[in-house]
Amino acid sequence: MAESINYIGTMKASKRGGPIEQYSMTSLVNRTLARAYLSANSNTTDEDLVKVPFDTETYDIGGNFSTVTNGFVAPVTGYYQANWKVLISISGDHIAEAVSAVYVDDVRISDGGGYKGALTTRVYSPGAAKVYATVGQLINIRGYADVDSGTPYFYGGTNYTWMDVHLIST
Repeated sequence: MAESINYIGTMKASKRGGPIEQYSMTSLVNRTLARAYLSANSNTTDEDLVKVPFDTETYDIGGNFSTVTNGFVAPVTGYYQANWKVLISISGDHIAEAVSAVYVDDVRISDGGGYKGALTTRVYSPGAAKVYATVGQLINIRGYADVDSGTPYFYGGTNYTWMDVHLIST
């Protein structure tokens, strides 16, 4: 069975029990990568798309994710791949419609998966988009749920409500 060990800086790999070869991964170190998630449930409103308060970093190569602004601050002008999943839930009522979207500063760029249909208490809204940002612009995720009464909330947890942003081209 082949062995594969990944390092930031080098990668060692073998093919079907053959000799282990070492490859330079310096381009990975120089790239901009970040992933963050919401660690605990956080109330939102049913008025408009609200910025998801991501508060925990899984990784942040380049130090560009901010838990203060709840998003990724572009260190260079270029194209970024943004991926996300938002779980919106409510206690005691039902969600009639839900959506998430990626923003650059305050401009809505692309929507994630939306939901509109039978009443439910929990809705996933995943998304992925390539976005263009200039130096210093904030890439962030916002979510919305339409409810009759009660308070919707973003469901916390690394597998439930998260975002990642990777620089793909300058």
